[in-house]
Amino acid sequence: MARSQQGIEIYVRDCSLDRIQDWIQTVLGAITPVDQVNEMSMRIHEAYHAGQPIPIVITSGVADGSFTSVWFNALDMPWATDAACARQAARALGCEVRCNPGLLGSSPYSDECLRIVGDREEVVVWDC
Repeated sequence: MARSQQGIEIYVRDCSLDRIQDWIQTVLGAITPVDQVNEMSMRIHEAYHAGQPIPIVITSGVADGSFTSVWFNALDMPWATDAACARQAARALGCEVRCNPGLLGSSPYSDECLRIVGDREEVVVWDC
């Protein structure tokens, strides 16, 4: 599904890197490590969707330290929005997931985020 903006980013709370990588592979197929920026926090992978490479940047220990950022850096993605990706991740991983709420008129610099836990969704202010 082609998007008008590049990249989808979600934040997964209290979930192991192995579980996150397994979920990504169930959606996109095999992922290949490309680079490890430092030992603990940032890893760069690549996957393919519709024959196009998708760089994936996974950064552990963000926000209050309990979140892992997962950034899919491509236009052609299986999800139309950050929220669609976050919903799928929350269901598959059984963890809290946050993302840009995608609200019309919302500033990209806002502290608001969509918080998904199980079947519950709410827009919250993320104080970190």
